[in-house]
Amino acid sequence: MKHYTLFIVILVISSNVLADTSDTVQNLVSTTHIIGEANSLTQIHFSWDEPLSTQWENCSYFILFDQNSNEEFAFSNDNISGSPVTGNIITFPCEGDNDAYYFHIVPAKFGFSPPGYILGDTRNWGPFFIDTTPPFNQTLYTPAYTASEMINITTVATGATEMCISNFTFGDCSLPWPEYTPFHQWQLIPNDGLKTIFVRFKDGAGNTSDALATTELISEALTVSFAVRSGSRQENSYTLEITFNRSVTGFEIDDIQTVNCKLSNFKSYGIFPYSSFSVDILLTSTTEYWIKIPENVAFDIAGNGNLEAMHHFIYSVPTLTEWGRILLFCILLLMGTICVKNRTFHFIRQRTD
Repeated sequence: MKHYTLFIVILVISSNVLADTSDTVQNLVSTTHIIGEANSLTQIHFSWDEPLSTQWENCSYFILFDQNSNEEFAFSNDNISGSPVTGNIITFPCEGDNDAYYFHIVPAKFGFSPPGYILGDTRNWGPFFIDTTPPFNQTLYTPAYTASEMINITTVATGATEMCISNFTFGDCSLPWPEYTPFHQWQLIPNDGLKTIFVRFKDGAGNTSDALATTELISEALTVSFAVRSGSRQENSYTLEITFNRSVTGFEIDDIQTVNCKLSNFKSYGIFPYSSFSVDILLTSTTEYWIKIPENVAFDIAGNGNLEAMHHFIYSVPTLTEWGRILLFCILLLMGTICVKNRTFHFIRQRTD
């Protein structure tokens, strides 16, 4: 018993290559664009050869370049207009935002009986994606201030497929560029100061657009200093000036911790946000007092909290006996007599009258 094996060969023809006939233009190509791929060139160039049939020697052609995707479209004497083109090359100016275009061509010869054009077979070819519009609505969002070199940024660009972020200039990236995504963590260059971030967006056709933004890096520690500005020994009170090395927010009198003294009359100086403050200190009868500002009770514009700071002052409050001696000295002085070590000194007042 014989066995037969049947081989079925399937021929796959690409959509951009049609089976040629004797009445269809031959070797149709575009030297500038590829079917199915977006291109930003503003002119699209086509060339072709005459049909195989000898009747089309020295023929002309009716041509359309439009967005008609109908593969069954065919030229006829009902839809042709104007005069056909001669030669076998043509260039169309074009623009769009990833718009699809199609090329239609048919050979034609004028006949006289009856008068009119004799048409061959229509060739429909495409799509050609024309994209001369760069990504738009491009925006880069960064924090105005940061205490860290690592920041979160957000990018927006309609139509972008790739993007390049740089600390130095636009397009400063190795190839291939990363795929476009809206959210990123980005590393700033070190050292405090104003930083500029550059972003270039690219679409599938190679069109680009740019955006930039700035952020100020402030990583230096937030510190506090103290200075006694004025005081009254008799009233056991002083005014203490508290100064931060940068403007801060959130600092209040309740943030100050004390030992052996009481605080009042808390003030800020300058234009908000403030860096200098003052507070009145009422001392108790002791030899020293402390004022402490804990860490992270005040914050600068970048979010840095302050370091802990301490003010310690040794203060000798006169005892009642000392005050009594002073008072006695003053009384005796007024009386004109001072006793020192059991000796009496008499002050002789000179009359001036």
